[in-house]
Amino acid sequence: MLKANVIVVDQHIVLNCPYAEFYVPRQYTEKELAVDCGESFQAFGVMYLRTFSTMDKPNELEILKIPNMLSFFPAEKENRKMTIGNDTEADYIVLKFFKGNNLFPSAIRCDNAAPENFLNMVLGGQIPKNIPYDKTLDLFLKVFEQNKVGLPAPAIMLEMIISEVYRYAGDNSLKYGQFLAKNFDPKKKQLDYSLANVRTICKNNSSFAGISFENMDEMITSAINNKKYNRTETKTPLEDVIKY
Repeated sequence: MLKANVIVVDQHIVLNCPYAEFYVPRQYTEKELAVDCGESFQAFGVMYLRTFSTMDKPNELEILKIPNMLSFFPAEKENRKMTIGNDTEADYIVLKFFKGNNLFPSAIRCDNAAPENFLNMVLGGQIPKNIPYDKTLDLFLKVFEQNKVGLPAPAIMLEMIISEVYRYAGDNSLKYGQFLAKNFDPKKKQLDYSLANVRTICKNNSSFAGISFENMDEMITSAINNKKYNRTETKTPLEDVIKY
């Protein structure tokens, strides 16, 4: 929808419909993935957005998938707590644009930091949840290709990272890939997942790994619950070293 509602004018992408909103997660500002520069707003270009056919008629929610830092030029900005798509309620910075406003430059510069920024989003569980699971690796690879950065490791390493972060929504101790292995349906979009950050993965996978990570009180509580509810845990190699 966005592509059909923009034009290029003087090296900028310009909005060509009545109104549009871009939803920047507040967490981006904490991880230096978004910075308010006054007249412009710098943000990593993976976020939800919505165009409007009229001011009171929103189109379908979509996702901007430009994995680079972009300079936006919003007419207005608003802090808003909201629920978008499959996400839970969260704080967003809403960038508002009206017809004729510049969205961002049409030329996107290469940035060596972009792959690291995207990796931090993955590890922090901040990828928009309307991206199907089987499309995430393609987006990850696009970051390297678009910024002319060579892969530092085989692509299978990126797959392993994604497989750990993506969890089955019905049981966060289960990798989403493991759930799909037994419940694959080619007719369904792979969206019934939740995203876990590194800390959550540690405490879900292993009580030992969780306690050795951080936040002792939370991890001890998690270990007690793992035992109480007989949750399956992954044994870590370090446990044998310490035991003997």
